[in-house]
Amino acid sequence: MTKIYEEDQYDIYVMGLTPNPEPSAVRYFTRDYAGFTDSEELDEILRTFRGKPNLEAAYEDYEILQEWYWDFMPAVRIGDYDAIVSVRSNVKGYEEQNKQHRPIYWNVWVEE
Repeated sequence: MTKIYEEDQYDIYVMGLTPNPEPSAVRYFTRDYAGFTDSEELDEILRTFRGKPNLEAAYEDYEILQEWYWDFMPAVRIGDYDAIVSVRSNVKGYEEQNKQHRPIYWNVWVEE
């Protein structure tokens, strides 16, 4: 992981990202994340998009962001990640954090 910030150390970086409901907050839109998205044009698009009071007002800017994405292509989705999780019916309090298959074990108990 120490080499992900060294642009000359790899040709492709495979990463896993969870969905983000706020389209301008994806990690590969930042300059300090692997992929090196260093674009003044993107900075301006994001600044304008984020300055709108709601999604309806930002819709035109979202379309511009989508166009920029397809021209620059900072990331490509190559697949999905999923897992099967099961617990016995007598295990209580078990949850998955954000449905990202990260178990939370505190406040979990087994009913006798």
